[in-house]
Amino acid sequence: MGIGSSIWNFFRAVLKKIFSWVADFIKRFWIIILIVLIIWFAPQIAVMLAEAGAPVFMVEAMTFVATNVTPFLVSWGTWIAEGIAHVGTQAAIWYNGLGFQAKFLIAWGAAALIAPEETAELTQEVLEKVIEIATPILETVTDAVTDVLFNTPLGLGFVAFGLVWLLAGRGRPGDPHTKGGAV
Repeated sequence: MGIGSSIWNFFRAVLKKIFSWVADFIKRFWIIILIVLIIWFAPQIAVMLAEAGAPVFMVEAMTFVATNVTPFLVSWGTWIAEGIAHVGTQAAIWYNGLGFQAKFLIAWGAAALIAPEETAELTQEVLEKVIEIATPILETVTDAVTDVLFNTPLGLGFVAFGLVWLLAGRGRPGDPHTKGGAV
């Protein structure tokens, strides 16, 4: 499988998982969501019921909810929304202060939590492509360096000097048997 199909599978899996979470949330809490929406839009529902000629007790019930419950729900909703906006703004400021590598790692970690199999597959595909591109370049560089070091007189002299320097050593400080020590 190519990188293009891995990227497509990755994004598809992430979006599928997010939509699945939203659908599960709505399935679990649909009745609470419905009650909140009815309370939130109670003033409009009361007017609509009155204009449609609904029974008086229904209009009065919606008017009661609209005048007594809706203001509390709206103030709580506004308070929660402002709190989320503040936290989101602070998180965005912190995130924008990060470097590219940190942002990439955070995004990649989040993706790995959402869709681990597809993230692993995409990572493997990208690493294979990087190795495929880097291998010939590294082979060419190592071949050139070994040719210069071992196939030219200057390179052989440099290698010989390095070996003599490593094998002879310069001595340890304080050792009287070597040049580095005091006699």
